[in-house]
Amino acid sequence: MFGQGRCGTRWSVSGNLGEINHNAGVGGTNNFLTSNGRYRDPSAWYHFVIIHDTTQATASNRVRIYINGTEITFSSASYPAQNADMNFNNTETLTIGRGNVSDTEVWLGYMAEYRFIDGTALDPSYFGETDTITGAWIPKKYIGSYGTQGYYLKFDPSATNGIGHDHSGNGNNFTATGFSTSGTGTDVMSDTPTTNYATINPLLKTSQLTVSDGNLVLSADSSDYGIVSGTIGMSSGKWYWECTTTSTGTANVHGIVSSTSSAFSSFTSTSRSQAAGFWGAQQGFAFRENGSSVGGTAPSGSVVMLAVDVDAQKYWYGVDGTWYNSGNPASGTNPTSSNLTANETWHPFNELRSTTPTHTLNFGQRAFAYTPPTGFKALNTANLPEPTIKKGSAHFNTVLYTGDGASPRAITGVGFAPDFTWIKLRSQATNHVLQDKVRGATAYLNSNNTLSENTNTQVNFFSSFDSDGFTIRYTAANGFNYYETNLNGNTYVAWNWKANGAGSSNTAGSITSTVSANASAGFSIVTYTGTGSAATVGHGLGVAPSMIFTKYRNAAGYDWYFYHKNVTSGKYLRLNTTEAEIGPDTTLYSSAPSSTVINYGSSTGVVANGGTYVAYCFSEVAGYSKFGSYTGNGSSDGPFVFCGFKPAFLLRKSAINAADDWVIQDLRRPGYNETKDTLTSNQAYAEVTNSHETGVDILSNGFKVRSSNYKTNYNGATYIFAAYAESPTQNLFGGQSNAR
Repeated sequence: MFGQGRCGTRWSVSGNLGEINHNAGVGGTNNFLTSNGRYRDPSAWYHFVIIHDTTQATASNRVRIYINGTEITFSSASYPAQNADMNFNNTETLTIGRGNVSDTEVWLGYMAEYRFIDGTALDPSYFGETDTITGAWIPKKYIGSYGTQGYYLKFDPSATNGIGHDHSGNGNNFTATGFSTSGTGTDVMSDTPTTNYATINPLLKTSQLTVSDGNLVLSADSSDYGIVSGTIGMSSGKWYWECTTTSTGTANVHGIVSSTSSAFSSFTSTSRSQAAGFWGAQQGFAFRENGSSVGGTAPSGSVVMLAVDVDAQKYWYGVDGTWYNSGNPASGTNPTSSNLTANETWHPFNELRSTTPTHTLNFGQRAFAYTPPTGFKALNTANLPEPTIKKGSAHFNTVLYTGDGASPRAITGVGFAPDFTWIKLRSQATNHVLQDKVRGATAYLNSNNTLSENTNTQVNFFSSFDSDGFTIRYTAANGFNYYETNLNGNTYVAWNWKANGAGSSNTAGSITSTVSANASAGFSIVTYTGTGSAATVGHGLGVAPSMIFTKYRNAAGYDWYFYHKNVTSGKYLRLNTTEAEIGPDTTLYSSAPSSTVINYGSSTGVVANGGTYVAYCFSEVAGYSKFGSYTGNGSSDGPFVFCGFKPAFLLRKSAINAADDWVIQDLRRPGYNETKDTLTSNQAYAEVTNSHETGVDILSNGFKVRSSNYKTNYNGATYIFAAYAESPTQNLFGGQSNAR
């Protein structure tokens, strides 16, 4: 009986774990279960646990599947009959990586290990656990019995029976077919769930290219330029990788590209103009084989060597053991380029031109052909810098709950004492509720309108901030019936940020402010009173905020004035409207904020004499938060946006298109990809589920836009975004990104 299977897998292409096929008994009865979620993150490992127990009386308990410790749900399911005997673990020949011995469809991903427990149905806790520091699902050693027919494959080529050796002690060995297990062409990689190496990113390439062989081989057709990027970004450190080429005189390109370049997120275009912009100042740097850009000669079969020192802003190329222009990366001399822009994240990229060549990348998961320069490392997550925030959910967390009409009602599970909570009723249309500890728990604002702050004790519905959440109430007295937080039977979402309590006086600006700042996580709550003149206001973050939204509290009719570092200089947005960026207008934000103060102009909306205000300020923290922009391409194969982490919260808005709502999505709604459940900060609308307008895949290292709709992906439009991490990339799965 099939008890439990465990394997760490990484898709080699943008695949979809859509169907689990069980071939039952004599006659070949097929039982299909189709998952609600799509599992197509090519940068991540997945931990699968499959429990098969046909003795169960309830059909849905006969096959249960867990991914990364969480049981998945199915959009359709055909379960085996009770007590049915299956071909698996029967007299049939068992294959791993192929449906059966004659099947032409083979597994195209990686497997770290594979366990089969015969006769016992075990849950994921036997094979993995939640890391107490990072909150990530990580592997753990299995110490139980495998049963008579059980086995444990860890694909070790040095074992007695090679990669098919059974390490359970049962001697149930497998025969490996079609594998190379040694040398620079080995199929046994150093890539593991705890050390994940960079590969080609199939979510960020033009359509003329095909990736294969674990996303390390890149092939082109003969139609046009084809370009692709790597999965891991380099923001500091020294890095080395190699590429073996089959080019024969064409101007193929090996290089690096900045994630802030104008074309980085939209490699799906087939135009030459995109490829043409990847080398040069501020964009990227490239080595052309037999070309006239930066480069030399790399005949067919050559190994192109690439070394990057991000901190020194230098980059070297070499061919077959010789560095271009007598360069010496170890000593830092004679770089191919010394103009890398500071404070950028750089990615490997390749371009193949129209003569059907191939490139085979090696980021260290195989033995390098040449010894890396002293001090230069292989590009993998274990070598990335230690993140300052190891558990994103200790500073930001999303909580879902269902109203019960009780008053008061404690909502727990936040994981910390929140200082700013944003609540939205999902199942009906009503106002957003924004409350913070500096203004006081019972004072609320609405992001979707211009009303003043409400402090009426008869109608407020938030009682207190608590050690693990907050307390709400439902008021239905004196003619008031406010259901924004706890209407019986209705669903809610609460987004929670940690600042630093009720705040303290800050005198950094011309106006003294009260500031509650969590500088390490890049978030502060600021309150102040205007003087009627342009002013500076301290924010307490120690670095310039990347995003601010400010609201006039004691007067109605004023917008939420939204600053974002990627909005056109001097312009602003309104969090409560669909308008595109407005301005230039220096009467609101007179200039970009500094490391100490917000620079306000003379507008009544931000500094009215005697007016009271609140500003929520956000600065970027590597591996935890990202504030940026991307350019739409109008395709359902939309832009991929690199964040360096798996986003737990995502806010997006078109900067140039009016009539576009603000789009808010998170990991909890619906809890799997494709993520389509959407709320909008500027509307009281109920949650829109399964929307074709806002579809996005939330991935281990960023997000991939899956909609061609104008709200999130109009061709040529600029979209600004804010993202918060569930956990930094290098902390997921014990050093590796695991995914949804």
